[in-house]
Amino acid sequence: MYAEEIKDSFGTLIGVNQQRFEKRYPTLKNKTMKKVSFIAALLLSGGLFAQDISALDTPQESLLQNPFAAQAELARPMGINCGCAGDKNRDRKIMAFGFSFGVNRSNLQFGAAQENGDQIVNGMGYRLGVVSELRLGKRIVLSPKADLSFNAGQINQGNTEYAVSASSLELMGHLKYRMMRSNFSPYVLAGPNYRIPLANRNNNSVPTSSDLAIDVGVGLDIPLIGFKMSPELRYSYGLSNITNSDEFSDLNHHNIALSLIFTGK
Repeated sequence: MYAEEIKDSFGTLIGVNQQRFEKRYPTLKNKTMKKVSFIAALLLSGGLFAQDISALDTPQESLLQNPFAAQAELARPMGINCGCAGDKNRDRKIMAFGFSFGVNRSNLQFGAAQENGDQIVNGMGYRLGVVSELRLGKRIVLSPKADLSFNAGQINQGNTEYAVSASSLELMGHLKYRMMRSNFSPYVLAGPNYRIPLANRNNNSVPTSSDLAIDVGVGLDIPLIGFKMSPELRYSYGLSNITNSDEFSDLNHHNIALSLIFTGK
């Protein structure tokens, strides 16, 4: 509607000016009026283009500044926090829960030389666990964990094999420091690990007691739609002797574990 009014007004103005110009300068009518008409057409086109541009809705967030905004807008109506850069609700959840599974390798070590010639055989095991995360800041996360660990370490004494902590419950309190503020971030961790043996009462196992270890490790937080995946590698260093047996004295239990952790968002 506004464009038609502009055209009519502009046409009337051009017609009036053209008549005045012809009366005053009849000899220059053809050449000059062609130039005037060309300039008028350019001005009219520019005005209409500016009007069309102003009528468009201005986007709230430029895709050039945030290429993930479209992905977040598609996920939000379904009640999903994608955790990507365009999700404005990311990192607002203070606490999250999840589970983990992975493999571990025992690293049993004698604290002192054994005079009876005992040999340690370390092997691969596996683990299952539950995980929780409490966000203390943009980069610091408290991560309590509980793992059921199945170990393959043993001691060979002559022709007899004795299992060492064949299964144990590990209660960990890890403190994570994320290297980046974004959801996709590598991290380092450290914290105590209290280990409780569950199966060491038969004749083919070394009697062990609960012990305390210190865990250190690295990992990587990978945000996905609806959850987060974190591969994690950590080393557990046993601080105390796990057995008071006269036959197996001064035995320390260390292990290395590779876990895949899944937590909600």
